Amino acid sequence: MVYVAVPVSVTCLVRDIVEMVRSSMGHDDIIAQAVYLKISTVPTSLPVPTKWLQPNINSFGGSPLCPEQSAPKRVGGGFSSILAYDLSCIPASPVLCRSVWNRQTLWISFVLSGLLSSPPSNFRSICGYDLKNIDFCLVYLSQTLSFLQTYVPQLNSTAMTTTYTEIHHLVQSMNIEFMVYTKLNSTAPLQLLHTNVLDPSDPNFYFFGWTYMIDWVFNNREVISFQGDNGNLTLLTDYQIPLAQQVQPAEITTNFVRYCRAGVLYVTFMMLCLSFVLVGYMVVTKGEFEGYNMFKLDRVGGIVWVGRPLLLLRSITALCLLSTGELGLEYSGYMSYFTATPPEWYKVLLGAWEIAWFVSVVDDVFLVVTQEYASVYANPNSFLVCTLAALVSGIAPVEVTGLVNKQCSIVQVDFQVVCTSGTIFIGQIQRFALLIGMMTICSTISLAITRLYVGKKPKTPATSLLLSIGAKYHFTHGNRIIEGVYYLDRASAALNGILTLRGKSYMVALDVKLWRAFVTPDHGGNTLKTRQSYPLPD
Repeated sequence: MVYVAVPVSVTCLVRDIVEMVRSSMGHDDIIAQAVYLKISTVPTSLPVPTKWLQPNINSFGGSPLCPEQSAPKRVGGGFSSILAYDLSCIPASPVLCRSVWNRQTLWISFVLSGLLSSPPSNFRSICGYDLKNIDFCLVYLSQTLSFLQTYVPQLNSTAMTTTYTEIHHLVQSMNIEFMVYTKLNSTAPLQLLHTNVLDPSDPNFYFFGWTYMIDWVFNNREVISFQGDNGNLTLLTDYQIPLAQQVQPAEITTNFVRYCRAGVLYVTFMMLCLSFVLVGYMVVTKGEFEGYNMFKLDRVGGIVWVGRPLLLLRSITALCLLSTGELGLEYSGYMSYFTATPPEWYKVLLGAWEIAWFVSVVDDVFLVVTQEYASVYANPNSFLVCTLAALVSGIAPVEVTGLVNKQCSIVQVDFQVVCTSGTIFIGQIQRFALLIGMMTICSTISLAITRLYVGKKPKTPATSLLLSIGAKYHFTHGNRIIEGVYYLDRASAALNGILTLRGKSYMVALDVKLWRAFVTPDHGGNTLKTRQSYPLPD
């Protein structure tokens, strides 16, 4: 028993026919799409060759691997219990063999059977092989002929017609057959009959014969050759329903995307809440706050209230988006198709600005080294990185590419075969690495220029241990030290992770960084600045 592969020339021709027909229905050719979808189809077709259909012989099965059926079935109602991979041999329960096809099977069979190059004046002689669908057959064959002649005339060229004939003769010479067990009468011995699917003596059956053979080309049927001492029997198997299995949840990247999305939403929610808190303190303190410090919402507030891991997740998500092309699913009204479109300018700007979170996290990590220099170069560096990222993504966006190349490998003999039909590339790891490298170079150059411009590193006057390292080096500390006491405005304190509540003669402060509360006597003071600020202990 040998499995027979589809000849390469047959596969290539079918591929060319499919490409020609599909290309004739362009995304904008609505009329061709409408005509194509009007071609009628039937859910089940039961065609049988003339030599068995006209006498309407009794069928006792059609598989050499199974015994005869206990009760005969007229072959005019379709083949029953033919050779199949996954069907059990149950003599009392025959299984009907069906020709399952769609519009694609219809027009490929129409072309390969020669109906396009030499259409008959009447399709009734062809439709007579499918007794249950004669009227439908007359309609869909006429519709198919009209569609192909109108919208795919290149299929009817002389060169293509010659190729169809050669391929037809090639498959015909392979002698792929149907087989049935039958008896002339109830007392006659069991006989084995077989006939070529593309029997030269029955040319009107070529169309339906090709509807069976196309399933073989598309791997929905097999051709098996039984080779014995006195001859060979090459049979077409029954239609194999494609196996559908649930994808393992761990292999679905959508789950990770949902996690990233949840992280991004959490960061956004926390920053909005922090912004409302800051506005509340601005109102309560009657506008007594350091406005410059409020621009450190990301570098100080984000690090304190959200944390580096989630900010890093948000920034890497933005990097991935800038390193990914846009692939949209469009619907013309009749057919769906993919379109690769350049990203809108505002999406590029938003994505590029989100990279600033990555710069903020990296700068915060290296504050132990850069210290006071960070307050000078941090903002220009972020602006430079975001601008370059926007320019690169806008001028040279990532292009979506695809590769159709079916490759199969045997993982375990007689158990598992892994096939890859093609690959769609929507992202580029090179672009991701380019953006990371660009940020690294910009940060290094910005720090080097700052060291040359500033010279000797200045010293910050803030020494309180309640200040985060970001607040220590990014906040403005001018005019905040009065009589040796550092008065931090309450809005900046909230940005630093210190929530304050004023009582009659004291102020309560909750430091979320330490999860400790401090009660400080009200120093009062003669100025609004001291009355509306929190005196930081050392």
